[in-house]
Amino acid sequence: MLLGMREKLKRIRQVMLDNGKRPVIWLHTTAKMYPHAFAFADIVSDGESVLFEKPTDPDWVDIWGKGKAGSDWIRGLSRSQKFGFVPAFLNYIRFWNQPAAYGKALRAMYGVLAIHDIIPLTNDAASESWFENIKKDYDITSRGVEFKGFWEQTAIQPD
Repeated sequence: MLLGMREKLKRIRQVMLDNGKRPVIWLHTTAKMYPHAFAFADIVSDGESVLFEKPTDPDWVDIWGKGKAGSDWIRGLSRSQKFGFVPAFLNYIRFWNQPAAYGKALRAMYGVLAIHDIIPLTNDAASESWFENIKKDYDITSRGVEFKGFWEQTAIQPD
């Protein structure tokens, strides 16, 4: 099955190139990363695996490091850059109609995704521009900036 997927993505990319189009192949990976099968994709995304139905649910910071939504899973998506993919994450915070609670939950999501160099996607243009402006203000979007995972540093150690 995975080799068939690889061949299909390869054919899709080639058909687009043969017709003068720059392909942008976006895969919804659902907590799976098969780099050999996804080799002809550009973007991999996930998101619906972490749902926040109400403000009283544990937020991103609360659940980070626990279970399926833990560090290994998020790091698996973020490390996809070494295979040439852009990692993106869909926003599944369901209480968008409660601005104060939504803003707090969104900041927690952005914080966890940002330290993993994953692009958060929302249906809220104001929130996305806010996040992009922070990256621009700190010059994180410059060509010379290289992402270093926090897990790779040795200067600071937990007690």
